[in-house]
Amino acid sequence: MKIQKIFSKFQNRAVALFILILILSLLCVYYYNNYEVNAEYPSVKTIISSYPEGEIVSVGGVVSGIYSDGFYLKDNFHGEKIVYKVNSSSKVEIDDYVSVLGKLGPEYNIEPSKILVAKRWKEDFLLLRSAIGGIILLFIFWRYWKFDFKSMEFIKRK
Repeated sequence: MKIQKIFSKFQNRAVALFILILILSLLCVYYYNNYEVNAEYPSVKTIISSYPEGEIVSVGGVVSGIYSDGFYLKDNFHGEKIVYKVNSSSKVEIDDYVSVLGKLGPEYNIEPSKILVAKRWKEDFLLLRSAIGGIILLFIFWRYWKFDFKSMEFIKRK
């Protein structure tokens, strides 16, 4: 009798977890397929398919080279590599991640109106800081809670 009770509790939780994961997966697929349709400015998919020259576009990528009047921005869209030539005096370094909002010209030239630069070392530091914080939170969690496999639930330690 007790085993049936435990199994039914586990079964209910498993079904609830499966439904939540299914809903999350469907939302992820929907977002992946439709985020460009709802974007304010055309991005890479639109640039590749119809090349809206003269329109304001939003692109991002990694700085692959620097020249006297700007820099080259490398982007990878579903295996298709694109290199934008951004005419700007912004101070960027190779391997920085840059988001650009600007007017698309011929041959992937962009005249930017807004540039956001994420330095590579800041991104690495953010990941390191998050990993350390995660380890500390995990330690605190396991210090005060334990998992009971019989009832399949977390129980506060005494």
